[in-house]
Amino acid sequence: MTHHYFEHDLVKLSYYKFGDGPQPMLCFHGYGMHGRQFLPLEPVMGHRYTFYSFDLFFHEQTLLKENHIERVKKGITSDELCQIVFAFLEKEQLSRFSVIGYSMGSHYAAAIASQMALQIDEWIVIAPMFLKPPVILEFLTRNRFGNQLFSWLLLKKSVAESILKFAQRMRLFDQTIHNVLHKEIATPELRFMMFASLTYIRNLRFSQKELAKILNSAGVKNYFIFGTRDKLFPPSIARTIMDSLTKTEYINLDENHDMVNHNLAESLYSKL
Repeated sequence: MTHHYFEHDLVKLSYYKFGDGPQPMLCFHGYGMHGRQFLPLEPVMGHRYTFYSFDLFFHEQTLLKENHIERVKKGITSDELCQIVFAFLEKEQLSRFSVIGYSMGSHYAAAIASQMALQIDEWIVIAPMFLKPPVILEFLTRNRFGNQLFSWLLLKKSVAESILKFAQRMRLFDQTIHNVLHKEIATPELRFMMFASLTYIRNLRFSQKELAKILNSAGVKNYFIFGTRDKLFPPSIARTIMDSLTKTEYINLDENHDMVNHNLAESLYSKL
């Protein structure tokens, strides 16, 4: 694995390159992770793919050129994201590629498919958050008042911790999710990352019907992967879009939400 940077007017994009296969694969990880999250795929799939795995905005070493709160609230559009991807592909001299997006990273994968489907060979989404973002998250990121509330709740530690304790008492989520969220708000930097990374993709929302039409028209092979024990994004959220797709595979794994592992690599590779 090697670590690289791609310079663009909007962002200094950090990414990792691994595998030595002939097919390029662009990778977009989940919230709170990094480009190295997809390394478990390399032993099984590295002979087929060369992975370009990005640190998403506000994660690890990827840095926006304008990293202030007003720019964050404005968000990024599909056009802006795809301009970055176009420039990256040109630099790497890549014309065709595959895409994999996990959880929050599925928003990035969907944005790329919406505008660049004719260049995509395989489109893979794991626990795809873009299909059904949590209602509370939609309010906190897309609603003007909700986003103001979100910044107030997160950027003050005492408020964030109080809300988390209240949500636990009301049994809005289980102890496992509580522990994860508590870890994610431990420092001012982490709280800003949570606010910024979720707010910044507020405009990456897609009609399932239109996205399916685009994928079908371009003849893209698509794969939807779910964990049967995933309480955040269960298999049931795919019903609407799956009925509209023609070249699709549906993979259910005996996993929870944290499923980017060797089991996923083996199961996915058997379908490719």
